[in-house]
Amino acid sequence: MLLKDIISNLDKSEQNEDKSIVWELEDLSGEVGVQSRWDTHQHKDNYKLKCYWVANHYCTDTFVGYRAYFLEDEFVVLSYQPARKSDEVYEWVSKEAFIKVRNYILSLQVEESVDFPEEFLDMEEDFGKGYPVQYTGQLLRKDVWLGDEMVRVKEERSSINGDHNFHQIIVQNRNKLIETDIRNILVPWYTM
Repeated sequence: MLLKDIISNLDKSEQNEDKSIVWELEDLSGEVGVQSRWDTHQHKDNYKLKCYWVANHYCTDTFVGYRAYFLEDEFVVLSYQPARKSDEVYEWVSKEAFIKVRNYILSLQVEESVDFPEEFLDMEEDFGKGYPVQYTGQLLRKDVWLGDEMVRVKEERSSINGDHNFHQIIVQNRNKLIETDIRNILVPWYTM
């Protein structure tokens, strides 16, 4: 019997319909290059992609065999699965049928709502000379701002008189060393 004759005379009764296609689109989604998502399923009262057995048999606890898929009553793909642990192999009627099924599956995916931020960057905002650091050991640059003067960090001591030091540093301006709290400096922005 010719395939076209099998398809045109196929039993499309409810008893021969494989209704798992209503909620289980994972394999077919992968076949058409759409990432399967848990929320992708057809609406049980109005599903457009239907599947009917062409021939089947029972393998352990699963029906397997040939299935014909129809999108809005148009034959689009034939599949074959020889055993329950075997992959289902699809053969498409045409490129157009493939694209129609792909677009249909994409249309079923619930678009995730996006909460756009209410505020956006103001490119005219003054960011100042640099950014603050809070502790010794965080500095990656030695040239920093102390007030309105660029100074060079000479020493970040981990302890002073046997006590842990988290904040005291020694910087040098033009000709003198100054001990200051690291929270008083700003690290300049990385600009040229």
